[in-house]
Amino acid sequence: MYRYNLFLFCFSFITLISSAQTQYFHEGFEFKENSTAFVFGDGVKLRKEPNVNSEVVDILNIGDMIKIISKSEKSQVFNGIQSNWYKIKKGDQVGYTLKGLISVQKITNNQKQNFYFSLKKKDNILYLLIRTKDAKTIKYSEITQELIGDTFELYLTLTSKLTNVINILEIDYLAENTGAEGGSTYMFWNGSALKHVADVTSTTDDQGYVFSQELMFPDKTNGLVDKIKFKQEVSILKDKKTNWKKTSLMTRELSWDGIELTPDVNTKWEEKE
Repeated sequence: MYRYNLFLFCFSFITLISSAQTQYFHEGFEFKENSTAFVFGDGVKLRKEPNVNSEVVDILNIGDMIKIISKSEKSQVFNGIQSNWYKIKKGDQVGYTLKGLISVQKITNNQKQNFYFSLKKKDNILYLLIRTKDAKTIKYSEITQELIGDTFELYLTLTSKLTNVINILEIDYLAENTGAEGGSTYMFWNGSALKHVADVTSTTDDQGYVFSQELMFPDKTNGLVDKIKFKQEVSILKDKKTNWKKTSLMTRELSWDGIELTPDVNTKWEEKE
C-alpha cells in the first residue's frame, strides 16, 4: 500500500499511540487470548454464560481494563456485525461479553484524554464508533465516522501550528488487493470534540496505474501556521519493458481557519490558463 511519509517533505508528527506494533482492524477482527483490552460500552452486563439471558455477575463501564481469556463459538449480530461472545476477566470476576462492547484499541493523548473505538455496519457501509472520555470524569462523548475502506489502523498525532487543533486522528486504510482503494481519513481534535476534515485516497491496478493523494501537515519547526499541503500524483505505465512511466503531479496549499479546511480536497479543481 502507498504509505504517506511526511518526513520526506520536512513535515513530522509526534506519535502518541501507546501500541508498539502496527495493528490493522476490520469487522472480523479478533482479540488475542491473554491480551489486555478495554471496555467500549458503558453499563455493560458481564454475563455468567455467553447469552443475553444469563446471570449478571458484574457491570462494566467504559474504559475498564479487562483480560481476554478466550473466544466463545457463540455469537449474535450486534450493531449490524456478527459478534462473538468473549470470556473475560475484570478483577476477580470472570464472565462473558460481546466483542462489539470491547474497544478494538485505546489511545491516550498528552492531555490524558482517552479514545475508544468500535465498529458498526448499516446498509453494507462500515462505520467507526469513537468515544472520548477524560480520565478524571465519568462522562463521555461519541461520534460516528463512515469509513472509506474495510481494513485500517489508527494514529493519534500532535500538532502545534493549526488553530484550535490539538491532535489529528488518522484512519489509515490498507489496500489489500490490486485495485482496492486505500488512503486516509483525517479528523481534528480541539480538546472537546472530533471533526472530520478530509479523506484522501490511493489505488493501483495490475496495468501499472497508480493514483495517490496525501496531506502534509506543519509541525512546530517546519511549515506555515494553518497551512496544509495537498499532493496528488498519477502515474501510468506506458512500457513495462523499459519501465517508461508518464507521471502528472499536482500540489496545492490548503488553508485552515480553525473551523474549516479550504478548498475541499474532493473538489475538482479546474486548471486556469
